[in-house]
Parts: sequence; C-alpha cells; structure tokens
Amino acid sequence: VGDSVNIKERTTGSGGGAMWDYVDINSVTVDPDPLKQFNVVACDNPALALKLRIGDVVDVKQFGALGNGVVDDTASIQAGINYGEGLTVIIPTGIYMIDAITSVSLRSNSTVEFMRGAEFHVITNSEINYECILITNTFGVVLINPVIKGDRNTHTGTEGEHGHGIQIFNTTNLKIYNPIIDDCWG
Repeated sequence: VGDSVNIKERTTGSGGGAMWDYVDINSVTVDPDPLKQFNVVACDNPALALKLRIGDVVDVKQFGALGNGVVDDTASIQAGINYGEGLTVIIPTGIYMIDAITSVSLRSNSTVEFMRGAEFHVITNSEINYECILITNTFGVVLINPVIKGDRNTHTGTEGEHGHGIQIFNTTNLKIYNPIIDDCWG
C-alpha cells in the first residue's frame, strides 16, 4: 500500500496511460453502476485495489466520455467536473452529446476548456426550456472556447422559447472566452 504503478493502456476513457495507486480495498467505495467504476481496478491480491490518481487537470475521457456524436456524454462530463473543486477540466476534440434537460453544471473555482474541434450538441428533446451548460450559485468559474449546438432544427416540441446554450444565475467572477452557441431552442 502506498506504492504506485503506471498503467500503459486502459479499457475505458481515452486509452492513454495513467498513474494509479495501490490502496487497501476497504478504503475504496465502488459505485454499483458499471459506467461509474472508471477509477478503481481490482487486483490479484483481494486486499488491494488500484485507484486512479487524478491531478489538477482532468480530461473528461478519463471519466468515460466518448465524444463520438452518438452516446450521451452528460454523466461522464459531469463526473469529471464533480471530481474536485479547483480543477481544470479539458474537453478534447469530439462531438459530445449532452442531455440539456439534465444539463452540465459547472463548479466554483474551476476552469472548463474546450480544445479545438470539441463541441457540445444538445440531444433532441421536446422541453419548453433547457440549458446545455448551467452556471448557478458559483464563483470563480472560467469557461474557455465553448462550442454548443442546440436542437432548434430537430426539436420535437412546439411550445416554449427557453432553450439555452449557457444559463447563468447568481454567479460572480465568471469569465467566458470565445463562446460559439448556435441553434438553441429559444
């Protein structure tokens, strides 16, 4: 316990290497949802587990986001954002399908940076209001290069006008750089 090991390949996330720590199996809580078991790997020794070590910068692919334009990536992206306050969360190149009824909620003292070619696309819905990214009751948030494409052309509802790319409430010290938001319902 306390040693670390470098895993060269993983079966989830981006497939890149990562740092893992050996930990006592009794100190780890594993989520029963297999889609959320990204950060713990069982070992041959039943008393130990490997736990993913994540620093100040996280990539949403470490949390299972695919960015393939097909799969709903909302929960994986939210898991990356929720991993800890004060993080920089990287959205790598890809089309990330977002359930704007659930929304991606940003945390205080965090930075979310969209890399070139990274986009959030709202999953078609019929709601009268939604927000792809929700920034509420926060401070010190930085959002860099967000690209959001709404569902205006595929929206299945006929009422409402409150489909937001980014919705902001009760937030201070917010910085948004170079946003591109198109075709939201509203």
